[in-house]
Amino acid sequence: MMDRGAAIVQYCEEPRSLKDIMAFLKLSHRENFMEKCYILF
Repeated sequence: MMDRGAAIVQYCEEPRSLKDIMAFLKLSHRENFMEKCYILF
């Protein structure tokens, strides 16, 4: 199983919206995404 950052990078080989990425990660709150994932970028 790949880590979350690698999964996001692979998923975003084609441009995706924030809403699409959050759905892919099963996150429903933008704040959670910003705290947990946005730092990767």
